[in-house]
Amino acid sequence: MLRLHFTILMAVLLSAASVAGFLDDAQAALPGDPFASAGSPAASRRPAGTPSGRPADGSFPPEGSSAPSMPPSSPLQGRLAGDSFALPGQPAPSPQSGGASSGSLAGDPFALPGQPAPSPQSGGAPSGPLAGDPFAPSGPSGQSQEVGQSQDDGLAGDPFSSGSQTGVAEPAAEDGAGSSAPGVPFALSGFFETRNQLALRHMDRPVSLRQRLQVEASKRWEHVSLFASFRGDADLAAPTWKHQYHSPFLASVHEAYLTLDTDHLDMFAGRKIHRWGTGDGINPMDLINPIDTRDPFSSGRADNRVPAELAVAKLSWKNWSLEGVFLPLARVSDLQSRGYPWNAKDYDSIYAAEERGEIRVRNKKPDEWFRQCAWGARLSTFAGGWDLSLLFFSGYISHPVWTPVLVPASGRMTYEARHPHFTAYGINFAKAVGGSSTIRGELAYKPQYRMNFNDEYFPFTGDYVQSVIGIDYDLDSKYYFNIQMFTDFFKGSNERQESKNKIWNGVSYEISGKWFRDDLKAGVRGKIYTSGDGDLTDFFVQYKFNDNVELNTGIMLWLGSNESAIGRYSENNMIYCNVKFSF
Repeated sequence: MLRLHFTILMAVLLSAASVAGFLDDAQAALPGDPFASAGSPAASRRPAGTPSGRPADGSFPPEGSSAPSMPPSSPLQGRLAGDSFALPGQPAPSPQSGGASSGSLAGDPFALPGQPAPSPQSGGAPSGPLAGDPFAPSGPSGQSQEVGQSQDDGLAGDPFSSGSQTGVAEPAAEDGAGSSAPGVPFALSGFFETRNQLALRHMDRPVSLRQRLQVEASKRWEHVSLFASFRGDADLAAPTWKHQYHSPFLASVHEAYLTLDTDHLDMFAGRKIHRWGTGDGINPMDLINPIDTRDPFSSGRADNRVPAELAVAKLSWKNWSLEGVFLPLARVSDLQSRGYPWNAKDYDSIYAAEERGEIRVRNKKPDEWFRQCAWGARLSTFAGGWDLSLLFFSGYISHPVWTPVLVPASGRMTYEARHPHFTAYGINFAKAVGGSSTIRGELAYKPQYRMNFNDEYFPFTGDYVQSVIGIDYDLDSKYYFNIQMFTDFFKGSNERQESKNKIWNGVSYEISGKWFRDDLKAGVRGKIYTSGDGDLTDFFVQYKFNDNVELNTGIMLWLGSNESAIGRYSENNMIYCNVKFSF
């Protein structure tokens, strides 16, 4: 079936490319045409040496970013993309006309306004870290990635963002902040989004009909800035979900944090999404924010994360930086109630046993501030054209580890969703190749890691190794190809002296193109487990009507057995249509 998907997709892309190429040429502006738009093909070609591909930090564009986009041909008007410490719309230095770069690095999250940035028109190899520095924290709003991604840092005019936006010139963000005019100390922006996901197997029970309003506010002083976003959701599909009543309403302060940026020391503190990793949607060391179990997938390759209360400090000197992250209370994923669309099928079997009175379920989350904390460190450098970093993280496993506990007084079994403590060690790397592609990869080692396997509720403890390496390629700023190979290996045993050796491997990919002055983007993306754990395929089409209105539609398929990592969500095979209005 996957071969058929690829055959159909390639035929559509090739046919559309021929037609769209002719239309683009017909619409191209004549020299001196006073009515030519900045986004016309004549103006939108990327200069030959411009770094391209997804940002080296591998994150995905924000699911909820509200800033208006900028044509790919336009010079950067705000702080460089990837700046975690800049407020939306903060003025940026204009790119130099050519030659070696000096001053702040491209995508440097700690650059001060007015520092010179590397030229995107330089024909040779960059003399500083890659644009979209993989060691910079994510932007003001944190995915979907999305790697999650998201999710989510794009260069200005980046045609490869795979989330809800394309070509957005703004700070990297998971749920991105809106833009504000240079010199304005206070900015108010936001968006309204209607997201409709209809299950192919049961059209009368939608996966989601979520209506979201998000309002974002920011204020900046000379070296200090403040950002906050407020979110209200109403999922009209909730009353149709199985087993019990599910509230359709959710309102919260999504993010709120204070930032201090200086020449060499930068800090922020508050509620925020902060992502690590160079992989493109697969990030073994992205451990700071847990996956959003209410809405885990932002696309076929990206996940959504929830913000956490944290503090980050980064010391930078020449080509080196040292970053520390501290969470006074480790944040882990929530358990959703029985019948929730994104519950794995083995979760529902536990809930069913509880309803029959056979067991009792408890979610034992970290709840002692400062005692059950999490922290991490990242040492980064740029050497010989490579972005390199060493990472360490100590925290609590985000996903629940189901553990049976016998209650002597009642003789009943209690299944506790525990979140054991763990440590992780990692290496990240990225390198631009030829100005049109980027090689990136990650390696993570997690000793004495605990996990369940399908219906085996006596958890296994052992060594867990994860790796990913990939490359992306941009062809003439129109066509984008990305492939990543990943392997996870676990070897351990449980308290009943049962052993478990498990290998997961596969590839993630994206093949996409842009037409009609880059307003239309279409393609296929997903993940294929060659180890037999299922396949996820997302056929998507994105269209920008203008700077304030976007359409994102497509078909997403989860294929595989009910016990596989992907096939367990096959009930959610869907057709989706999202429309976002920014203000």
